[in-house]
Amino acid sequence: MPYGSFWRNIRRALYQRFNSDAVSQFRPVLLQETHKLLKRLTASPDDVVEHIRLTIQVLKCVRDENHIRHRSGYSRDGLVMLEDNLAKAFEMIYAPGSYLVESFPFLRYVPVWFPGANFQKDAADFKEIFSTGLHKPFDVTSKNMRSGEYLSSLASSLVQQAQAEGEPD
Repeated sequence: MPYGSFWRNIRRALYQRFNSDAVSQFRPVLLQETHKLLKRLTASPDDVVEHIRLTIQVLKCVRDENHIRHRSGYSRDGLVMLEDNLAKAFEMIYAPGSYLVESFPFLRYVPVWFPGANFQKDAADFKEIFSTGLHKPFDVTSKNMRSGEYLSSLASSLVQQAQAEGEPD
């Protein structure tokens, strides 16, 4: 894949939002969420993985989703669930030996109903999950921006930049 203006624009946008000066503005949120994580870990140490996953999701709020709530003040909103589904799909795809077709490539030609061909159904499901993961975050951000209910984030600033340059949402 050639390096051209598309990748140059992506690199520029990411650098503008993730250089050390830009990230320092999120220090208060990072400290606050770290304190909340420590309190949750102290209150229920058996749920370590869930607490860490939740904290990661909350820190991703920098992207514009400020309405995540759970048992301790957050809930599993649609984008959080989408991210979980994406992570699970990646785990299944990249786990060695998950599918028989890896060992027997000729199985890719068998019908869906054939024993051992469940990879075809999974592939269709994963395609839908990845497509949703590609479009939904920016669709949600664009919708929130149109209604005026959004926080400044990487997604919202990229949408604003695209609109300023005359590109459609």
